[in-house]
Amino acid sequence: MRKRFKAVEQIRLLLKDDEEARIYIGANGFVEALVEFLTSAVDEGDEKVVVGT
Repeated sequence: MRKRFKAVEQIRLLLKDDEEARIYIGANGFVEALVEFLTSAVDEGDEKVVVGT
C-alpha cells in the first residue's frame, strides 16, 4: 500500500507544476486510469492513498 501512496504523491507533484503534463494526461485517457486506481484504493480501504495523510 505504501508504494501506491508514493506513486499518487509523485503524480500529484508532477501535475501541480507542469501544465503541459496535465494537458497530455487529459488528452490521452490517463485521468480515467488514475480515477480507477484511486477507486481501487478506496475499495481496498487504503484511505491514506486517497486523502494523502
